Amino acid sequence: MTNSSTNPRYQRTLASVARISGTGIHTGESCKVRLRPAADGTGRVIVKDGFWIPAVADNVTDTNRCTTVGRDGVTVHTIEHLLAALHAMNVDNVLIEVDGPEIPILDGSALPWMELLIATGMEEQAVPYIVATVKEPITFAVGSSTVSLQPVGEGNGLTAAASVDFDAWPEGNAHVRWNSLTNGPDGFFADVCSARTWAFASEVEQLRAAGLSKGASLDNALVITPPDGYSSELRTPQEWAKHKLLDLIGDLALVGARIEAVVTVERPGHRANNEAAAAIRRMQPALEITHRKLNNEGK
Repeated sequence: MTNSSTNPRYQRTLASVARISGTGIHTGESCKVRLRPAADGTGRVIVKDGFWIPAVADNVTDTNRCTTVGRDGVTVHTIEHLLAALHAMNVDNVLIEVDGPEIPILDGSALPWMELLIATGMEEQAVPYIVATVKEPITFAVGSSTVSLQPVGEGNGLTAAASVDFDAWPEGNAHVRWNSLTNGPDGFFADVCSARTWAFASEVEQLRAAGLSKGASLDNALVITPPDGYSSELRTPQEWAKHKLLDLIGDLALVGARIEAVVTVERPGHRANNEAAAAIRRMQPALEITHRKLNNEGK
């Protein structure tokens, strides 16, 4: 399935250009994306209106219902599903050219992105990838969420874990996890990437009243009516929890490096996920240098 690298210690980019288009879930507007191969050391960079916006936690501008990055007033919304696929597939360097206000929602999951990346293929580069590590245990609260960062031995990769619990829906409580090495791209493809974005039926009108979810439909979202009502058949057991895990993996891509740590978020959300990525990033002085260099590229 996975276009695996012949030497997993080295950075990877795409083998060719990939294109996809669709509708933005929040704006309802048409959006186009071109994924282009990038030189080693570039990182994952969003390009819009000639501006380079490195996809790192430093550039996150909003976390309300999605992750938004921006620079000098230029923003791109809903980047997390694409970043999750790039992160899981170990694509270190890529230019993400965006025409539109957000990344298209497609079917509400990361499955179309994974299929696109697999069809496009990967190319190994000549430089070893950068590793970001957690040196000592850290736990902190972000609103109603709790973030735990735990160190691991060298070579153990990233374990991302999402614990969801609902006061009014105990049947939905779950704990799901993914490891970048033992599960890897294959495990992400088989068990995580197809999980769709979702909302409780009671939230739908509130979201629309807030000006969000203008492009949402039953073709790209799962609507849940507790305790066991779903707008369509579940794609995978505990799909709602696995989508939270998918979002966490995408938001952790904003560290800007391969991660070696156990990252657990209880009651995850984009704000907490991004705080986790920012905390890991602050522990890596070399990444700050890379970020400053990239911010001087483009306009």
